[in-house]
Amino acid sequence: MFQLDTAVVQQMQMELTYATTCETCQNTRPSTQTSRVLALDATDVKSLNEGLDKFVEIERLHGDNAVDCGVCQSKQNSQRQQSIKKPPKILLINLKRIRFDLQRQVREKLNHYISFPDQLDIRKYLTSYWNGDEADTFDSKESDDHYSSDATASYWYDLVGVIIHSGSATKDRPTKRWFKFNDTKVEEFDFANIQDEAFGGELKMNLDEQANKKGQNSKSAKKSASSNDTSSN
Repeated sequence: MFQLDTAVVQQMQMELTYATTCETCQNTRPSTQTSRVLALDATDVKSLNEGLDKFVEIERLHGDNAVDCGVCQSKQNSQRQQSIKKPPKILLINLKRIRFDLQRQVREKLNHYISFPDQLDIRKYLTSYWNGDEADTFDSKESDDHYSSDATASYWYDLVGVIIHSGSATKDRPTKRWFKFNDTKVEEFDFANIQDEAFGGELKMNLDEQANKKGQNSKSAKKSASSNDTSSN
């Protein structure tokens, strides 16, 4: 069986934290998990930063959604938040543009406009930021080699690739030239046109009906890859 734990894939590995806090006793129970892709809800967001803001937004678990508190020994209203504990060297972001409409019982792709920058500062999406420790991203002495070991450098990422349903674009780091890949050819790409090619439009495409109707802008990015390897800048 093919093993994904290669040196290349490990560059994308990150550690996420899910912290649940009881509103009665303020006890916090953190849990962590590793992931190679940061999945962001694309619903009602107009930019990548709005998607990241939504990712770390505090979820209130009240009433029927209350959770058991080990200190109070009963269900209590709580708050839950997720954040990035250990950022990767290469950050792969997935914009979740496919959703299921429960009312109409159909799947649809959200092709509305979502912008993204060519440089990204993830500082306020880190666990250390929300814990009040802005000086360090994490303890680099305890981190594994595939995590970014420099706290300052790990804040910033340069955009190096964009994947769209009908093709993709990627940047050659030494020359900083962009190239567009699709099923038939590879050609040089003018990054000034990224807005028209990848940000999307206002229309939604129903995947269970006829696709690619006239007037629909299906050129909306699903994934982007960023790197904080400053040595290649």
